[in-house]
Amino acid sequence: MIDFATDLTISVGKAKIVLKKSGEIVIQGSKLTFDGKSIALKGKKIHNN
Repeated sequence: MIDFATDLTISVGKAKIVLKKSGEIVIQGSKLTFDGKSIALKGKKIHNN
Protein backbone atom coordinates (compact mmCIF):
# COMPACT_ATOMS: atom_id res chain seq x y z
CA MET A 1 0.00 0.00 0.00
CA ILE A 2 1.20 3.48 -0.90
CA ASP A 3 -0.37 6.32 1.10
CA PHE A 4 -0.36 10.03 0.25
CA ALA A 5 -1.58 12.86 2.49
CA THR A 6 -3.59 14.73 -0.16
CA ASP A 7 -3.43 14.00 -3.90
CA LEU A 8 -1.49 11.68 -6.19
CA THR A 9 -0.90 12.88 -9.75
CA ILE A 10 0.55 10.67 -12.48
CA SER A 11 1.40 12.59 -15.64
CA VAL A 12 2.99 11.48 -18.92
CA GLY A 13 2.90 13.89 -21.86
CA LYS A 14 -0.73 14.99 -22.38
CA ALA A 15 -2.12 12.14 -20.21
CA LYS A 16 -2.88 12.67 -16.52
CA ILE A 17 -4.53 10.72 -13.68
CA VAL A 18 -5.26 12.46 -10.37
CA LEU A 19 -6.38 10.57 -7.25
CA LYS A 20 -7.77 12.95 -4.65
CA LYS A 21 -8.11 12.50 -0.89
CA SER A 22 -11.89 13.06 -1.22
CA GLY A 23 -12.19 9.91 -3.36
CA GLU A 24 -12.51 11.80 -6.64
CA ILE A 25 -10.54 10.39 -9.59
CA VAL A 26 -9.78 12.61 -12.59
CA ILE A 27 -8.56 11.11 -15.88
CA GLN A 28 -7.47 13.45 -18.69
CA GLY A 29 -6.12 12.61 -22.12
CA SER A 30 -6.59 13.20 -25.81
CA LYS A 31 -8.07 9.69 -26.29
CA LEU A 32 -9.42 7.30 -23.63
CA THR A 33 -9.91 3.62 -24.43
CA PHE A 34 -11.74 1.17 -22.17
CA ASP A 35 -11.49 -2.47 -23.23
CA GLY A 36 -13.44 -5.15 -21.43
CA LYS A 37 -16.27 -7.65 -21.72
CA SER A 38 -18.52 -5.34 -19.75
CA ILE A 39 -18.28 -1.86 -18.27
CA ALA A 40 -20.46 -0.80 -15.33
CA LEU A 41 -20.96 2.84 -14.41
CA LYS A 42 -22.60 3.49 -11.06
CA GLY A 43 -23.44 6.83 -9.55
CA LYS A 44 -26.21 9.28 -8.71
CA LYS A 45 -25.47 11.26 -11.89
CA ILE A 46 -23.82 9.94 -15.05
CA HIS A 47 -23.46 12.51 -17.84
CA ASN A 48 -23.13 11.32 -21.42
CA ASN A 49 -22.25 13.75 -24.22
